[in-house]
Amino acid sequence: MRIYIDNTDNRSRTGRVILPNRKKLRFPILWFSVWIDDEIRKRYQYFTKKEFREALFINAYHILTRPHIRKITEGRDIHKLLRFEGPIIADSGGFIFRNQTKLSFDPLALLRFYETSKVDIGLVLDHPPDPKSLNDENTRIKTTLKNTILMFENKQSSDLLLLPVVSSLSIEKIRDIIRAIRRVWTIEGICIGGLVPLIRTQIPNGRKLLVELLIMIRRLLPDSFIHVLGVGGTTTMHLMYYLGVDSVDSCAWEKKAAYGLIQLPKVGDRFIIRRSKRKRYPTLSTKEYEMLLECQCPVCKKHPPEDLDVSRDLRVVHNAWVFQNEVKEAREMIRKREYEE
Repeated sequence: MRIYIDNTDNRSRTGRVILPNRKKLRFPILWFSVWIDDEIRKRYQYFTKKEFREALFINAYHILTRPHIRKITEGRDIHKLLRFEGPIIADSGGFIFRNQTKLSFDPLALLRFYETSKVDIGLVLDHPPDPKSLNDENTRIKTTLKNTILMFENKQSSDLLLLPVVSSLSIEKIRDIIRAIRRVWTIEGICIGGLVPLIRTQIPNGRKLLVELLIMIRRLLPDSFIHVLGVGGTTTMHLMYYLGVDSVDSCAWEKKAAYGLIQLPKVGDRFIIRRSKRKRYPTLSTKEYEMLLECQCPVCKKHPPEDLDVSRDLRVVHNAWVFQNEVKEAREMIRKREYEE
């Protein structure tokens, strides 16, 4: 893995990564977390016509524990199966075990899937802490470190970039974990998990702690590629990039659409048409409605806003386009050294 920095603006940076398989990616980057069934059957036809998403994020646990999906994917090149040429990350799905005391998943089976499916990046099987009960956090950290050693020592494919995962809500513990990993391997890239509760203010002073954690990690790893799990919303991605994070993932583009919501640049979640049951989020103002009319996404070019209101699939494509363009705008602002503004 080689990293080239093109521009910096305070802590933010843009650049390029050449992966071990010689594929290239630009950062900051957003990985679109996808439901593998939808991608296999090409549910969203607009992506088939012209794919504008730069990178995908898949859940290996969901694939390996569902027999029909496992059968479809077994031994297949995931890029060919999904007909997607861009980079693909596979996550272990460790967060699923956050509320469980033990991992019931084989890290070596996970590694074999990474290698046979030819994903570009695979994440070590981690056991993130449960923020509601940190009594066994040290045990979970040891389990994750054990899996890290096991998977790195058994990796056979030189084309796979395997990233260690660090999960803790303690600055001191994250520092210790990183130092423990560095004693064994050079950390070219790292994945930070377990931070979603800090974003959602489930932890007292959570956002302040989040900022301190990420600043500390970047100081410890000034040259490494840093990915943060699950915090790639249209607002939070910019906070991450501002703090020096190179890479985030998000399922919000699809999940919001399922609730009837659309995204607009620098606006946030909106319902298109006011209805009695829609009270949690605001409806489009007159100005915002005009913004939607002027939207240049593949959906809005062909459909009026009212079509998006009744079609989940149209909202999904629109939201994905907005998310991808937020990333492009972030890169441009960093290049111009205007991101902090």
